[in-house]
Amino acid sequence: MTVFALLLMALSVVGTAYAHWYETLYIDGTVKMGTLTIGFTEILGCTDKEEYHKLEKDVGSILCELSEPVTDAHTLKTVYKRLSVTLENSYPCYWGECHFTVDGAGTIPGVFDGLIWVIRPPDWVEVDFSGFPCQVDPCTAYPSWIRIHTKQEAPECTTVNFALEVVYRQWDGMEPLP
Repeated sequence: MTVFALLLMALSVVGTAYAHWYETLYIDGTVKMGTLTIGFTEILGCTDKEEYHKLEKDVGSILCELSEPVTDAHTLKTVYKRLSVTLENSYPCYWGECHFTVDGAGTIPGVFDGLIWVIRPPDWVEVDFSGFPCQVDPCTAYPSWIRIHTKQEAPECTTVNFALEVVYRQWDGMEPLP
């Protein structure tokens, strides 16, 4: 009886090995990845000191424009990478604001990581970036702004151009928001 049990166990091991050796297992799967696409979407307007104080003389002016469109592959929404600012006929202590929206056109949220100067303003121009949202969620537009101020040493009757791009990184849910 022992020989029969040993023979049965040996055949079982050989059969299992044969089945594993010659059996093919197919696994099909689909992986869908999200996209991080965040940028500027709309200029809401620009204001300057003259508009606030209702002065009769409108000397300087500020203009904001969007460029470098990017369309998200999943949502097909378009945002703009670059915000360009032009100060026309600026003078010492001139200041203005650009109001716009920052939009999450992709499918995953992002965390604000900073700004990149594409064209840097002169040293006598200060730009305050306090209006950018810390986190941008998908398909959500956030009203934002920047403030521009020319220092006392700024030349009069000057046109200034500068441009910036906003940088966001993927928010993974593991770190606290800034």
